[in-house]
Amino acid sequence: MIGAKPGEERILLVEDDLDTALALCDVLLDHDFDVLWVDTAERGLEQLASRSFALVLTDYRLPANTGAWMLAEAHKQGLALQTPAVMFTADPVPQTDFQRAVLRKPVNPERLLDLVDQLLERQAA
Repeated sequence: MIGAKPGEERILLVEDDLDTALALCDVLLDHDFDVLWVDTAERGLEQLASRSFALVLTDYRLPANTGAWMLAEAHKQGLALQTPAVMFTADPVPQTDFQRAVLRKPVNPERLLDLVDQLLERQAA
């Protein structure tokens, strides 16, 4: 786990690009979030099966399967059903039935933090 801070909101970050992952982790850690980063949809699904998260942030295009596949599989398996998720993508038209928040790449850090705060506040209510 990168920079785990006990008692803080745990976020699962699924991103295969190292530079992007590190930049997003830096932004989230600077705002006191506990971030677990994995680089594939399969590893993301394994993490969703093994622990709870306050939020999932996932890239759309990942090495073997997409972030949309991971979230659909998690839903089929009854995992993280109440967990908000955000997908980010550079694809003009991602192949997904994803009905949650989508951010365009490159991800604007302020927009990401605003969205994370909104989703976590809504989840807590």
